[in-house]
Amino acid sequence: MNDDRDESIDVLMLAFVLGVADDEQARDARARLDAGDTEALAAVDRALVAASEMAGSVEPVAIDAAAWRRLRDRVDPPGPISMPVPERHSPNWPVALVAPALAAGAVFVGWTTVQRQDAQRGVLAAEALVDQLREDADKADAQADDAQVQRRELQQTIATLETELATVAGDLATTQARRQKAMADLESLQRETSTVRQEAAGLRLTVARLEQRLEAQTQFAQRLDARLVAAQATLDLALSADSKLASLAGTEARPDAGGGAVLNATADRLRLDVDGLVPPTPAQTYQAWALPVERDPISLGTFAVGDDGRGTFDSELPDLPDDLNAVAVSLEPAGGTPQPTGPIVLVGPLR
Repeated sequence: MNDDRDESIDVLMLAFVLGVADDEQARDARARLDAGDTEALAAVDRALVAASEMAGSVEPVAIDAAAWRRLRDRVDPPGPISMPVPERHSPNWPVALVAPALAAGAVFVGWTTVQRQDAQRGVLAAEALVDQLREDADKADAQADDAQVQRRELQQTIATLETELATVAGDLATTQARRQKAMADLESLQRETSTVRQEAAGLRLTVARLEQRLEAQTQFAQRLDARLVAAQATLDLALSADSKLASLAGTEARPDAGGGAVLNATADRLRLDVDGLVPPTPAQTYQAWALPVERDPISLGTFAVGDDGRGTFDSELPDLPDDLNAVAVSLEPAGGTPQPTGPIVLVGPLR
């Protein structure tokens, strides 16, 4: 089957070389040659050899000048070669075949030269492309080397950063642990501080209460001292030979009141101690009286009592009569009165 194909290509290319191929065969032959078909190229070579042999076997003939010009025009026509097919039975057919053969040979030589030049240009272009590709490959290798160096540097940088990050993480963990411990210590200190504050508040309250009690005890002691001093004075006065004593008792106006009085007529001195009385208003006062046997009461003076209902009155009174037999206390208007007008709250005989 390959032999048949080769023979058909040989017949096609021989007809093309000799210029006897029809339009369809000519287009097929040109397409094969333009495509670089190796079998078509080999068939052309064989067709040229056959045409040369055919030309060499023809007896020379004389050709007049007109015939030569016509042959020359056919060999080197101004346009595409287009030869009429000679008659096979013409007695001059070898001469008719020479011109197309020579023309076909010239055409083929020109075509092969162009093809060779195109091939050479293609080879040069391919070599230039290969050189460019090699240069690009070298640049790519250099870039790859640079990228590899940068990659190693980045890896080193990443390793360094990871080490630093691990160190920072460790420091952060240590700081966090210290912070937690500090927070725990702070909370413990706050609890202790709160406890101490509560204890201090309790102590301050206790101190305040103790101070109040101390103040009360101090006031009580002062009152006791005053009463003691008063009692001592009363006792000294009572022990005097000329002194008279009176034990004062509360009346219906002040049944819980009580007291005592010492009167020394020689020294003209009166000392009075009372308790259980209600503190008077600002418009009132207590007033002491000496009661003679047959005369009107004699005012001994006014006095006040404290919030505890206690009071002491000590006065020197000149020219007291000798017939005094009792002492009384009444509630009078502020400033006192010449004679008793208010209720008698205390009274007692002198002995």
